[in-house]
Amino acid sequence: MKYYAIGFTMAEITAGASEVFHGYEVKKSLMEIRSLSPFETNNYEGFVKRFGKEYFTVTFLNEVAKAVCDASGIALPPVIAELDESELPGDAGWFLRQTYAEMVQKS
Repeated sequence: MKYYAIGFTMAEITAGASEVFHGYEVKKSLMEIRSLSPFETNNYEGFVKRFGKEYFTVTFLNEVAKAVCDASGIALPPVIAELDESELPGDAGWFLRQTYAEMVQKS
């Protein structure tokens, strides 16, 4: 991981520039990506009925993961379904599950 050094001159500090981060807070969210292929599922017929038989794998991104991909310019295929967490196939495997943090302005 890289670190970026940012220097503040005495004039900038006197003008309040070093307090640039004081108006922000860290917002943490859980980013989750799961996946499932028709060959991994215990319910092939249900998979095909729900998602179609043309897909080799289906990836499930939670709202945080989808927003990060969109903001990063990652070219994803079109969304084929929107599901609540309770509707996810039970045998979908974890691809990524981690805390995502971003700096947001304080309200």
